Amino acid sequence: MFCGARDVEEAFDSPSWPHAIGRINLSTVVAERRGYTAQVGYDYEVGGRTYTSSVVAPGQWWSSHSAFAVTDRFPRGKEVPVFYSSTNPSRSLLEPGLNLASFDTFLVGLMLAAVGFPFAMGPVWRNSEILEPNGSMTFVDGSLASTVFLICLFVFFGSTLALFAASFW
Repeated sequence: MFCGARDVEEAFDSPSWPHAIGRINLSTVVAERRGYTAQVGYDYEVGGRTYTSSVVAPGQWWSSHSAFAVTDRFPRGKEVPVFYSSTNPSRSLLEPGLNLASFDTFLVGLMLAAVGFPFAMGPVWRNSEILEPNGSMTFVDGSLASTVFLICLFVFFGSTLALFAASFW
């Protein structure tokens, strides 16, 4: 989840990165088991040093249709602006900014944390008493709290899967 947060932050910051002119040296679509994927490679120079990268956009998840669109936008030999990190010029991309795929690692980490949370809190939720503001004690059945949490978790998973699926169309 924390790596994903760093990826989201990088995607958010990337439009303000400096850029250099680079040249596309590889642009092809490869058939894979789940469909097609774009492979784009490029070279660029920063401070007299040449760098090579293959990152087009943060997250870079493509549907089969968009894989062909990517290679159409970045044909071999084309000169393109390459956005690079000023603190680490070897980190670069061609299409800066946030997109749905920018959040994939973060959302997977968040889902794993959400699944683990009820197991960690199970002993606390099992049977608890809550001190009310008026000083009385209220008994809370842990199964109710767990049920409410699981309903929220399923809603979260459903919406996350919908966003993930939408990024492929």
